[in-house]
Amino acid sequence: MIAPVTEEKQFSLPPSWNTSDVVPTDNDVAQLDPKDFLHTLRRKGVLAAMIGFPIGVAVAIAVFTSLPEKYVASAILRLSATETNLVFDGAEPVDFEIFQGTQREMVQTHMVMTAALRNQALSDSSVLHEERPIEWMLDNISVTTPKDTEIMKISTVAPLEANPIAIVNSTVEAYLNEVVNREKSLRLSKLTGIEKVLDEKLKQSVRQRNDLKNLVEQFGTGDSATLAIKQQMLVQELGYVRRELIKHQSEKLAMQGQLTALRASLSTLRREGRGDALAEPDDELADGRRPGEDLPSEETVSQEPTESWLEESEIDRLIAQDRIYNELVRDKMSSFRAQTEAEAAFRSDAKSPYRQVQAEIDKALNERREQIIEEALAVAPIRERARMHLAKKETEERVAQLEAQLPVTTELLAQLTQEESRLMQEFRKVGNSSIEVEMERAELAQLDRVIESIGRQCEELRVELESRPRVEKIQSAEELQPAGFLKRVGMSGASGMLAFLVPFGLILGLDFAQRRVGCAGGLDGKTGIPVVGTLPVIPRSALKNIGNTKSRKGQQWQNRLHEAAKRVGATMIGTYDSRDADCLVLLVTSTVRGEGKSTVAAQLARGLASKSRSVILCDFDLRRPRQHLMFGADNQIGLSEILREEVEVETAILESTIPGLKIVSAGQCNSKTIDSLVEGNAGPLLSELRSHADVIVIDAGPILTSADVGYLCPHVDRILFAARRDVSRIPSMHRALDAIPAWEHQIAGTVLIDKCDDRADASF
Repeated sequence: MIAPVTEEKQFSLPPSWNTSDVVPTDNDVAQLDPKDFLHTLRRKGVLAAMIGFPIGVAVAIAVFTSLPEKYVASAILRLSATETNLVFDGAEPVDFEIFQGTQREMVQTHMVMTAALRNQALSDSSVLHEERPIEWMLDNISVTTPKDTEIMKISTVAPLEANPIAIVNSTVEAYLNEVVNREKSLRLSKLTGIEKVLDEKLKQSVRQRNDLKNLVEQFGTGDSATLAIKQQMLVQELGYVRRELIKHQSEKLAMQGQLTALRASLSTLRREGRGDALAEPDDELADGRRPGEDLPSEETVSQEPTESWLEESEIDRLIAQDRIYNELVRDKMSSFRAQTEAEAAFRSDAKSPYRQVQAEIDKALNERREQIIEEALAVAPIRERARMHLAKKETEERVAQLEAQLPVTTELLAQLTQEESRLMQEFRKVGNSSIEVEMERAELAQLDRVIESIGRQCEELRVELESRPRVEKIQSAEELQPAGFLKRVGMSGASGMLAFLVPFGLILGLDFAQRRVGCAGGLDGKTGIPVVGTLPVIPRSALKNIGNTKSRKGQQWQNRLHEAAKRVGATMIGTYDSRDADCLVLLVTSTVRGEGKSTVAAQLARGLASKSRSVILCDFDLRRPRQHLMFGADNQIGLSEILREEVEVETAILESTIPGLKIVSAGQCNSKTIDSLVEGNAGPLLSELRSHADVIVIDAGPILTSADVGYLCPHVDRILFAARRDVSRIPSMHRALDAIPAWEHQIAGTVLIDKCDDRADASF
């Protein structure tokens, strides 16, 4: 029976190891070593080249043979920089460049290509069998104009069956017929049209000169300055007449308004017996009333006079003229001064005799005021009647005066209006005459300039028609020259190179994307796990002789492997405290299978075993055990049976041929074994094994493909990763570290199975 574990003692890491370095950071994960590209090329370069090279050669040969052999044919034409024998100077260089560009584009038009294809010389050409022969011609006919020359070269590169000579000559002939000679015909028609326009303009010039002569004879002068002075005098006279007309029109309107108002007032006075006389706006009537002020009616005048008949100003005027009232005021003022002096001297009260005198004077003033008002009211009716009579008389006189002035004003207005109309007609006539004369002269000058320009164009066209053509054919296409050989070689070489690079780059890219471990250098920076040692990769030729004492080569590799394992073991035991009774438990695992974890575990156990140190190698890779095969041990009884509590621990521990090394194989695993492992029986098992050895090396399953490692991590002291050069992948190692985050402090490092760079020591 396995005894339960009461206490487990963990070995501490060396002080020089920082546990924070074990966990990979984002920067470590994202970092790429440039040497990874070289390792990718080392791993897959030969394979990629072996696959890509024959493909590239085959593609290059296929492209070279598929491209038909072509020939070049050319014709040369001359483009004159200037048009010879012209009256005016030739065109500037920029104009010649425009001319060259125009001719190049004219050659490569559908019109020219269609005319070229109609030529009988192309009846046996393969171009006519093309799906789109015009597009073929446009793509294969090239037109060049070398800089600083008058040369235009028309050429084509085509297979022999296309008849390149006939293609070029037909194109040149079509260009000369459709463009160059057609341009001469267009010039003839243009000359005819310009001569017709010139004749019409000459006739129009004669008509306008006659019209100008008639205008000058009609107005007596054709001088613009004389017409301008005459027009200015008319403007001044017309302005004076208009001012007088406006003045008399205003007076007439004012008289008509006054007359209408006065007549209405007289009519009202006669009908109602009262006068509402209206005076002129700026005059005052004889009775002191303002124009338009109503007179009191006779009924009102016959009534008893009241104080309301008098205005306040009139009462004040009468009081100011009354002698008695003024004397009383003076007495009141004297009494007031005396009272003021007395009160200031004796501080008298309100019952002073001076106040009584003042009251009596006030009473006398009021009585006198009443008397003055009664006297004014007594004569008020008489004054009102006189004022009314005088107003009626004045209104009648004003009406008569206005009726006499109105006809005179009307007659004067008629004369002024007639004079204004006459002056306006004369002004317009003079103004229009000046404008017509100037317009006729301007139109005639413009017409003369147009006639001069048209005449110059006619002369130029006549000379051009007599001059040498600006475009001439110098040489027809006569000989064929091979063309396109270097192009064929270049295209086939480029195609072959591309065909080689596609599989080559694809293979290398796929391998590089795997991010496999290339070497020990920089591995700790990429994974965050230090590399504690390496084990050499044994060649296949030497692998079969490992363990054969008669084979020198096998012994050499065996010794090298043993020494490398001893160095890794020494690194692990370097933290072991000999005063501590507990043993060291090392767990060897990997990310996936095929990375050499079983080899590392076996060699590490072999290197740690000695006469003074006992080591137990436990094969905890229960699903795919390998240690019993490597050591030739029995696998019928092992860890699976111990976990199922079918045998004791001592029964499953087997001796090996190596001194100090014992083996516990995996045994026969089944579902009950896995269930027991999940229930936590691995802890008591390892606790009991600690009492039988100094070091326990556990060969565990891969982390990413087996869940058994998670049940063993809590019960081990150190976790050692096994990685294989060119097999292990950095991303897989990161995922493996993420799968055991709770036990990251137990990770001791990585053992890399790498190719040995040194030769084996011959002394072994």
